[in-house]
Amino acid sequence: MLDQAVYFKRDRDFWVDAANAEAAELFTGKWVKGRTVDSQETVGLREKGTEDPGTLYVAQSDKPYPLLVVPDDEAEGQAAFSEWDEAVDVTAPPEDQVVDIDELRQ
Repeated sequence: MLDQAVYFKRDRDFWVDAANAEAAELFTGKWVKGRTVDSQETVGLREKGTEDPGTLYVAQSDKPYPLLVVPDDEAEGQAAFSEWDEAVDVTAPPEDQVVDIDELRQ
């Protein structure tokens, strides 16, 4: 559920303790809008002033895993991450399908 919003409002002391005085200036007296990703509450970390600005949504839980990257230019698509802490069965590819770069340097 990407577009389900959560709103909350806290006092200045909360924002100073949770973040810093600068955040307190920005958020005190205002409603803060949150977002959920796959039914998990998240915190959006916004990156501006770069070639590819956007927002990284991180789980607001004991394990703050990245869950979703949304570029400002929606045409570029999104990247979603899931199945954290799931076991993965990894095997090396067949030797005849591998090029070892270290051997090329010799």
